[in-house]
Amino acid sequence: MGKNNREKVYEAINSERDYQDSKWGDVSNENYVEYPPSQYLIDIEIHLNKAKLANYNIDKNGVMDEIRKIAALCVKCGEVHSVNNRK
Repeated sequence: MGKNNREKVYEAINSERDYQDSKWGDVSNENYVEYPPSQYLIDIEIHLNKAKLANYNIDKNGVMDEIRKIAALCVKCGEVHSVNNRK
């Protein structure tokens, strides 16, 4: 597995966001249930623990799968609750 440029990384994160929307609903849908940021932190922590376990088992692909999921959860939280540019 080689290095990716930023565009490829964002492409992977977008593919994960598409998967999340297909599984749990699109945030633009009027029936979408809005969770508080704290719920996203819990979900991120769950995937972080899975990444740590994969790392312990020397499973780099498993680690990177979880990193992609974490990044997509961060994006989704920002979509739902807004996020500001760094100053």
